[in-house]
Amino acid sequence: MKTNAKRFDLKLFSHRLLKWIALCLGLIIVFYALMVLAYCIPESLITEHRTAAEAQLLGESKGIDFNYPPPSAVGKTGVTLDSYTDRLIMKYSGNPLHQNPFVAAVEDSYARYWHGYVILTRPALALVVLVS
Repeated sequence: MKTNAKRFDLKLFSHRLLKWIALCLGLIIVFYALMVLAYCIPESLITEHRTAAEAQLLGESKGIDFNYPPPSAVGKTGVTLDSYTDRLIMKYSGNPLHQNPFVAAVEDSYARYWHGYVILTRPALALVVLVS
C-alpha cells in the first residue's frame, strides 16, 4: 500500500524556523535603531511644536481631558472624533527628562502602545507644527 502523505522534514523545518527567528531579531534591531535615531533629535527642536499640537487636539476634543470614549459618545453609533490617541502620541513623543536616546527608546511610559510612531512624529515635530 502506497501513501501520498509527505514525510516531515526536520532539517527543512529547522532551517525555515531559523530564518524566521533571524528576520524577527533583525527587525527588532532595525526598529530599535530607528527609535534611537528619533530620540537623538534635541527636545528643544520639538517642544514648541508639540505644545501647539497638544493645544489644538485638546480644543478639538472640546475640553474632555483624557476620557475615552468621550461621555457624549457612549451609546451612540457613527463616527466620533478621536483625539484621545492623538494627544497621547503628542504627549509621549517627547523626552522631557532628556534621557539618553538608548534609554528613551525603550522607556515604558505608556505600556499599551509600542512607541514606533516616534520614528515619524519626532522628525515631523522638529520641522513643522502638526495642527489642522
